[in-house]
Amino acid sequence: MTAVFLGVVTTIVVTGWIAILHPISAPSNTTLHRRTLDDRGVLYSYRRGRGMEIWLITPVTGSDGDAIRPEFLHDLVHRVGIEDFWATTPRGQVRTVVAAGWPSRCLMAGGLGPSGAMPTWQRGLGVGSASERVLPTSPIPSGFIANTIFYAILWGLGVIVFVHLRGKWRARRGYCARCNYPIGHLDACIECGAPVHARPAVVH
Repeated sequence: MTAVFLGVVTTIVVTGWIAILHPISAPSNTTLHRRTLDDRGVLYSYRRGRGMEIWLITPVTGSDGDAIRPEFLHDLVHRVGIEDFWATTPRGQVRTVVAAGWPSRCLMAGGLGPSGAMPTWQRGLGVGSASERVLPTSPIPSGFIANTIFYAILWGLGVIVFVHLRGKWRARRGYCARCNYPIGHLDACIECGAPVHARPAVVH
């Protein structure tokens, strides 16, 4: 359970760090991927670093009441994993979706605002005077579980290696590898009973 807890904490900390490092605005040399959504709007996507992806959804046709709705975003809804976020995107507005995390995207933020301006964040905490950075607060279930398992395994392996090396260091100094009690040349620790040295087999 400790490893799982550490996995969850590490997932959140790493994702927050990635989000703080990268503003959502796209630099001039950023490659933008453009996709038309059934002639109802345009979906732009780009990456910031290795651990952040950003999508911009812009309606291009129809009246205010004829805006992009969730059924036109099945792929992205499936990728992000939170369908109830997708309200309509009014004409003249841009819906911004930020997903961050490594190795998988595990937390997302969403906002709505006019084109060319920073959005008002609905799921996420804007950071900075212009909110050009955002801390995602909504989990992406599949990514969050995958990252938690990944970091829990790393923590578990790290603890195993640490305990092994600590035991060898204690034994070299004449202490019990388990409880660090002085054992000298005894074959077993008198404090915790852990065996210290295997006795050689006696041949008759």
